Amino acid sequence: MNQETKTSGSQIRLNPALDILALKKTFAEQRRIHIPKILTEDSAERIHRCLTNDVDWHLVFNEGDKTHTLYPEQVKAMTEEHKQKVRQIVLSQARKGFQFLYSDYNIYDYYLNGKNMDHFLHRFHEFVNSDTFLSFIRELSGFETITFADSQATAYGPGHFLTLHHDQAAGKNRKLAYVFNFTRTWQLDWGGILQFLNKDGNVESGFVPTFNALNMFEVPQDHAVSYVAPYCPAIRYSITGWLRESDDSALLNKQK
Repeated sequence: MNQETKTSGSQIRLNPALDILALKKTFAEQRRIHIPKILTEDSAERIHRCLTNDVDWHLVFNEGDKTHTLYPEQVKAMTEEHKQKVRQIVLSQARKGFQFLYSDYNIYDYYLNGKNMDHFLHRFHEFVNSDTFLSFIRELSGFETITFADSQATAYGPGHFLTLHHDQAAGKNRKLAYVFNFTRTWQLDWGGILQFLNKDGNVESGFVPTFNALNMFEVPQDHAVSYVAPYCPAIRYSITGWLRESDDSALLNKQK
């Protein structure tokens, strides 16, 4: 089976050395998994260059159930006073419930609306919706009903976070959550850790940002991305989303 998505000579490929039997065993036991070297080295390098050089990042945060998106030109025009006001609102709300603040590029929305179609991140969206990748995920996880993936690129810098949640949402048919990591250098005490909590509210396990690794877990699971420290000198780059099942043929045909 062809393990690539091509554009202008570029390719995205799964690492052919992955041990699917070992991966299946780990996921069956833990219902979550960390897979280092998920892509070929060339694929990971190309995606990293795109994330660091070619993305017009949006700033996203929520206010209850409503998501606010500040577009690049709006972010650039923000005064220090405006930035402080947004931060105060976000931190105040985080004390009371679910809250997030980070930079984002919603690949899935742009792709479905036919915008920026030449952008390399859209080739990544095609890759995670390819027969090769979806077949790999179905075999690894045992979820034979998965039919497509959505996708967004994220960049967490100092002060960014994602509080405790479980990813389950009515009508979304999410089976698995995934995080492709493209962070070159990271230290534990910088924050930005993908943390999983047990029924007692204790951190049961966590994945530190790394380069060319896939973190994946069954939905629902309680998890959070810890606060990125103000002294952090790096950016936590990733492409995330959910692997979903759907009987909505119109949606699937639009993706294709």
